[in-house]
Amino acid sequence: MNYSLKKFDAKDMKKLDSIGLVKRFSTYIKGEELKLSLAVLNIFINSVANIATPLILGFAIDHFITHKDLPGLTHYAIILTLLYIIISITQYLQTKTMGTVGQDVLFKLRRDVFNKIQSLPLAFFNQNKLGDLISRINNDTD
Repeated sequence: MNYSLKKFDAKDMKKLDSIGLVKRFSTYIKGEELKLSLAVLNIFINSVANIATPLILGFAIDHFITHKDLPGLTHYAIILTLLYIIISITQYLQTKTMGTVGQDVLFKLRRDVFNKIQSLPLAFFNQNKLGDLISRINNDTD
């Protein structure tokens, strides 16, 4: 039996079934739906706040700076400050959540690869260099 690792080139990758790959990868995302939903919610809030800030800033310039209305300008400055705080918080939460999901998926993938390698016969390890195997496991799963 030949236990060598198959190397894929661009031609081989086109042959792979995209839908099958998505279905196979979705097994690694199971259990992460809540975290992904929170990340999408944070992205949505962040996007709305990022769109709103220039609109509010333009409105404040047009209506309060040109008319020298300091109380109105102060009110809108507070609103802008709150929006920038919301943007910072949602950006942080989205980055933290997606980082956690990515690490969890990577752990599951590496665990499965490790279990697969543990089940291979010794002949496989005689034919393949250990350093190459470790390098491929770490780099390819990333």
